[in-house]
Amino acid sequence: MKRAIFFLLIVGVLILPFSGYSRGLRNGEEIYTTHCWNCHGIQGRSEIPAAIPSFAKGERLYKPNTLLFKSIWNGTGREGLHMGPWEGWLTEGEVWEVIFYIKKYLPEEK
Repeated sequence: MKRAIFFLLIVGVLILPFSGYSRGLRNGEEIYTTHCWNCHGIQGRSEIPAAIPSFAKGERLYKPNTLLFKSIWNGTGREGLHMGPWEGWLTEGEVWEVIFYIKKYLPEEK
């Protein structure tokens, strides 16, 4: 009985954190394909690279996560096309899920 409890405890400690991470990446992908791809491109390749950052070039992905969070949460104030704030539309957790998704899965051009 003690072995079974110990085994379940070990499995829980090793697997549960990864299942949450995986779920967060799926949520990030769903949020990106729902709200972000129409400007930033389905694979992070912007159709208007001079006005909208292309994640595939890595220009945004190498910035600190906190800076990316602030850009999404507060919006960008660039002249011409700009991204409005997502505060009130997405939760803080959803913004982080999108950041982790784009950094992990969107292909980078070489």
